[in-house]
Formats: sequence, structure tokens, C-alpha cells
Amino acid sequence: MNKNVRFDQSIYLILYAKYKSYLVPIGVILACVVIFFILILPQFQDYLDNKDTILADKQTIQTLNQNIQTLELLKQDEITSKLTIADGALPSEKDFTGILNAISLAASLANVSLGDYSFQIGSLFGSTNASGNGQLTLTVSLSISGDLPRAQKFIQLLEGEFPLSEVTSLSFRGNGGSDLNATFFYSPLANVQFNPNTPIQALSPEQQKLMISLSKNFQKPADLAIPKKSDATNSAQLQ
Repeated sequence: MNKNVRFDQSIYLILYAKYKSYLVPIGVILACVVIFFILILPQFQDYLDNKDTILADKQTIQTLNQNIQTLELLKQDEITSKLTIADGALPSEKDFTGILNAISLAASLANVSLGDYSFQIGSLFGSTNASGNGQLTLTVSLSISGDLPRAQKFIQLLEGEFPLSEVTSLSFRGNGGSDLNATFFYSPLANVQFNPNTPIQALSPEQQKLMISLSKNFQKPADLAIPKKSDATNSAQLQ
């Protein structure tokens, strides 16, 4: 038994003596591999992650600086004016007061008397009607007195006031006046969530042109004095 032990030890000694010059390099290589996977590789991965984070932060800072420059170029009075025009032209909800004011003003300026009118309001908690461009609509059926030229003038005046509207049908009754349906548009505001990575876009040339057209060619009835009409027989019926 001892001979076997001595034999094994001698084999190990021979192998060690023969390959001694290779053991140290192999050990160094193995140690380097272990160090690479345990220490260097995680740090390199962290470096790549931090680099991506730094790039994202730089992009965010650049976007914020651009937004600050855009806001600095805007004037508070101009923003308020455009917001008032946009909200008056296309309210964010069913603007019954604005619609009634527009109808009353158009009738007064066209020298016609209003008869019965009714709102087709649809659902009180939702929106069921939408125009072709995705905007929601509220239809008003009403009757007016006067001849056909006065009815045409009433339509022109109504379509030139806020909220934006469109007369979809007209039925002339002769001396008895006219019955018509007018569609008023509104559009609920989308939920706005601040995102520092989203640049603030200024109005495009087309949007600027539209705002100029609205401010020149349309009127907001709430800002105007509506003449009183003693001969009007208006009554509202919600359907």
C-alpha cells in the first residue's frame, strides 16, 4: 500500500517537474479569466448602461432647452387671445349658452323672429354623434319667421359666429317662415400628460392662417350685446 502511495507521489512529482513551466502561465490565465467575468465585465456593462442614460439625459436637456426657447418667444396676451378664439370656435363641451347666443344674435341681425327650438343632445354622459372629421356635434332644430332672403341671411350670419356651426337642412314654409336644422361642433380636450422628452410644437403656417381667419371672419356671441326682441316666441325643448 505504501508502495502505491509512493508511486503516485512520484508520478505527481514527475509531472510537476515536467510541466512546472506551464503551471504559472495557466494559473495566471485562469485568474485573469475569473477576474474578467467577476469584476471587469460587470463594470463594462455598467459603463454601457450609464452611457445610454447619459445620452438620454442629454437628449432630455436639449428638448427642455428647446421648449424653453419656444415658450420665451410666445407672448402671454397672444396665447390668451388664441386660446379664447379656439375655445369659442370649438368648445370642449356642449356649449348651450354659446349656441343660444349665436342663434339669438343671428336672428336679430337678420331681422327674423325665432319660434320653437329644440336640442338633440344625445347622451348626457357620452357622445354619440360625430362629424366626418371626428369632431362631435350637437344638432338644433328651430323655426324662424320671415321670407326666404331673410332666412338665407340668418344662415349666413349663424355660420359666421361661434361656436362653429353648419346648417344641414332648410324647409321654407312660405309666409309661415322656415324650419331648419343647424349642427354645432365641439371637441373634448385630450388628457395632457407632461413628457420632458416631447418638444413643444409651435403653430404651423396652416394653423396660423386658420387662427387669423377665425379672428377676422367669426364673432363670439358672448362678447357681443344681443338686442332684445319683444316679438320672439322662443321656447327650448330638450329631446
